[in-house]
Amino acid sequence: MTIKEIIETLQPVKPMTRATLYTYLRILGIKPIGKVRQSPQLYPDDTPVKIRHLLGH
Repeated sequence: MTIKEIIETLQPVKPMTRATLYTYLRILGIKPIGKVRQSPQLYPDDTPVKIRHLLGH
């Protein structure tokens, strides 16, 4: 999932900015998939679920 897809998935639960999402990713220790820097960066498919769990939803 890209950052844009994660934000769109989480919008009904909690509106958030890109900066807030990066904070949650850092707190949870979620890193982009792959060793080579790619654009757009891809994150694991379960990232929105982990963030919802962190937020208590």
